[in-house]
Amino acid sequence: MSFFYEGASGEMVTIGDILSCWQTFNQTNSLAFVIPIADIDPSDGGTVEKHSYDNGTNESKVVHYKVINSGHNWFGSAVNIDI
Repeated sequence: MSFFYEGASGEMVTIGDILSCWQTFNQTNSLAFVIPIADIDPSDGGTVEKHSYDNGTNESKVVHYKVINSGHNWFGSAVNIDI
């Protein structure tokens, strides 16, 4: 199965659907605490946000790092080195 951030027709689900599944499984808060990650290389054009769904069962949480304006890249690549 493939994953696109906003989903697509066919068998592809959204990242939101995946997060919701894990929030339900871990019984976390339904709203995320969003923290911008320091933009250590402003010239790459991309930024990162940390979305944390806290207060789950046994202190579990669901954490999602949302990469904005960097396309599909490996973390730490020359394209976006913020995370």
